This record gives sequence, C-alpha cells and structure tokens, in this order.
Amino acid sequence: MPILIALLLLFPFCFSQNVVQLDPYGDDSIRVRVAPPGGFITEPPLQALIGSPPASSTFSSGDGATTLTNGNLRVTVDPATSFITAIRVSDGAVLLQQTALEFDTPNVPVTRLGSVSTLVTFAGSVGEKIYGLGEHSTPSVNRMPYYKRFADSQDYGKSHGSDVSIPWYASSLGYGFVWNSPAYGYVNISETGKTWFANASLGVDFWVTTTPDTFDPASGISPYAPLLSHYVDAVGHASTMPYYATGFIQCKDRYRNQSQLLDVARGYFSRGLEVAVIVIDWMHWTAQGDWHLNPVCWPDPQGMVDELKTMGIELMVTFWPFQSTGSRYWQEFVSNGYLVNLINATTPTPYDGGGQVLIDQTNPLVRQVVFEKFWEGYGRYGVKTVWIDAAEPEHFGEKQEGLWKHTAGTDAEIGEAWIQTHAKSFAEGFATKGISPEEYFILPRHAWAGSWRYSAALWSGDIQSTFDELANQVKVVQGTMMSGVSLWT
Repeated sequence: MPILIALLLLFPFCFSQNVVQLDPYGDDSIRVRVAPPGGFITEPPLQALIGSPPASSTFSSGDGATTLTNGNLRVTVDPATSFITAIRVSDGAVLLQQTALEFDTPNVPVTRLGSVSTLVTFAGSVGEKIYGLGEHSTPSVNRMPYYKRFADSQDYGKSHGSDVSIPWYASSLGYGFVWNSPAYGYVNISETGKTWFANASLGVDFWVTTTPDTFDPASGISPYAPLLSHYVDAVGHASTMPYYATGFIQCKDRYRNQSQLLDVARGYFSRGLEVAVIVIDWMHWTAQGDWHLNPVCWPDPQGMVDELKTMGIELMVTFWPFQSTGSRYWQEFVSNGYLVNLINATTPTPYDGGGQVLIDQTNPLVRQVVFEKFWEGYGRYGVKTVWIDAAEPEHFGEKQEGLWKHTAGTDAEIGEAWIQTHAKSFAEGFATKGISPEEYFILPRHAWAGSWRYSAALWSGDIQSTFDELANQVKVVQGTMMSGVSLWT
C-alpha cells in the first residue's frame, strides 16, 4: 500500500482545469500545490520548504473528492472548485476552509514563462488568534487582524530595517500555515477571512500542519511547541551558534579608525567589563563594495584582531551587498554579470542615489566569489563574525524592479527570499574554510522562512533608544520568536 500511495502522489489530480497536488510533508503536515489552467506543478524558486521525510499516510478518492491523510491531518480537495479543507483527524476540527482561488495575468514585469498572479482565501474564524508572520512593531503579539504588503518590508523608507515579513503563522486553533512563495504580494488576515496574494508565481503553494493529538483551545494548553517543531522540520533548523554570540555586542555609529576602537576595547577590559564582540560599522571601506578595511584608518587589521582576542573579544565587521563604480571589484562584477539590472536596463543600474548596485546572490557562482572577497578583506585575519547590514536588501521594493539573471526572475517573483541566498553565501563560504557554525556568527537585518538554517540570526533594525521602545521590543521579540527565529537581538 505505501508504494501505491507514493505512485499516486507522483501524479497531480485535475479538477476544474486546475492541477492540484497533495504531498505528505513531515509529521501531521501536508503540502498543497495548485497549477493554473494549462499549467504544471513546479518547484518554486527559492522556496521556504526544504523537505521532510514523508510520514505514513493514506490516500483515498471517493464521493467525488480526493483526500490525503498524513498523521493527524486530513486534506480534502473539492473537484468542483479545487478548494481544500484541512481537518484534524483526532477530533474532526475544521482548521482551514478555502473559499477562493484566482489566477490572473501579472500586473508587474515578469520574465518567467507561465508566471501568473495568484490569490487564495480561507474562511475566517471568530476569536482565533494568530502568531508569527515576522518581526513587526505592533501593539500586540497577536496578529489578528493583520495586513502586510511584503515589499514594504524591503523598503527602508517604510521599514527602517525593523520590519520583516515571514510567511508563516501558528493559530490558536491548533494549526500552522506556510505560504510557500518568495514573490511579492500581500497577506490580509481578519476574523472574516485570510487572503494570500502573490504578484507573480508559477502557481499556488502552501503547507499546513497540526498538532499530533487532539487539541482543545479551551484547555489552556498551548499548541505552539509541536506546531513550531513541525515548522522548523519543514523549513530548516538553526545551527548551534557560538557561545560568544549570546554575550554583549558593543557597537556605535561608528568607530572611525583602529586606535579609537582599540581604546574603547582596552577601557572595557581594564575595568573588568566583559565584551563578547565589538563592531566595526559602515563606511570603514575606501569605496562601497571594496569589502576591505581602509588602510589609512585601519593600518594593521591582523594586529587589531590579535589584540582583541587577548581580551576575549571577537571582531565583527559590517558587510553591505552592493558594488559601486569606485570599488576595486566593479569591473569584475560588471563584466561577469554578477550584478542585478533593473527591468529593461542593459547595464547595471543603481538602486538608489548613492550609486549602489545590488549583487546577484541567487547565483551560486556569485555567492562563491563574494565570500572569497570577504575572506580576502576580513576572514584571513580571523574575522568570522559578520553584521549583514542593508540586507532587505535596501532597494525600494516594488518601486523599481530588479532582474535576477541567474534565476531568470524578477523581484516580483522571487524578491522576498533574497536574504536567504545572501546568508547562504556566508554559510557555504565558512564551510569551505573548515569553519563550523559553532565558530562563526552571521547577524543580518532581515530574515525569511528558514534563513536561520544558514546560521543567520536577526537584529531589530534601526530603532529608537528610549524606554518606550524597549518596552515595545519585548512584544516584537515575542512575535519574532513565534515566527521561527531562534536568535535575535
């Protein structure tokens, strides 16, 4: 029977000209994919899900409906509408009831053949509470109601680096949900309905999970531990990070030279005040994209790193993902196509008035080259702690569309997951140097579902230094933790 089930699940099921595929995807979890009329089931680029070994499952087709049961979750597809219903088996509770499915021509520039806009709506539930969906400065940890345009999280003018969209939530009804698309779009959640919209994708792709046992919302027992466990099984677990990453990270805007930084470090050390990490922030380079310390201001990087280590202090440097015409690497990146063009542009075009052009981290070759530049400028001195700043990336979301040549996609299609590929660059690079996740630390200003599987933490962005802000950040970190981020500061 398991062999027969596996064979059946290899083939999509056709209803109302849409192609629907159900797959067991981890314990008590099912992945749902829907292709538009005439389309095919595909793997989305830069997806959040990385795969879990299928649990035991049963498949049935009767009464005109198709049903897949995996552990304590059952999903049924209505052949007339292609809508799904997700039910917890142990108590028959209806967790998600789909009410709408729409495909349309994208109203944004796209390059991928077959891209469509997609909209999925589920029925609302009075009294339901929603947790997760990223790092947001809101008056409540509960995200009910909630509306977010994903691109706004990547527009610094709106987010100040303090707003992160992660397409996952855990419900007080005892289920969890991942919108498995890196496309720009929006989510709108209220007690009257839950709508997810993608500007441009190859189809609908989402994942549902539930608790392994019957869950009574009135019991007072939290369902979130098993839901979060299933979630990180599906999108990736965080690596064990170095102990020093949990210590005091000392920084300012900004240390301008080597003597200034060392004087401060020596002051802490002489007073017996422990510092785990000290940070060299932005503008320490000669030109944007050099990824080197300006030798006029930082004449002896090796001596600086060595002295800090005698005080038990790791050095962290900030790393910005841009090239500029003044960079020592500009010509290499331009001639090899390592930069992101704007739509219809034939040459690399700055994303802002500062002349910054974004690097194409969706390309594995570019990731390799970028890390080697990091190693040449910092790593070879013993720097293995990286502050990945401007990592939304800072390029105004949908105001200007970027073309990612390697993936043959645009921001509209894959922009949400850029941070995942950027963090991956450092995780892959450190691995090539024999440096384990227990030794290095990556601290980006952005995240997405599963970015922590590359040993990437998250920081709160550019916030105010006030006690009101401190109180607000308690709620921010609770919502961030419920989104799967394991280390935050």
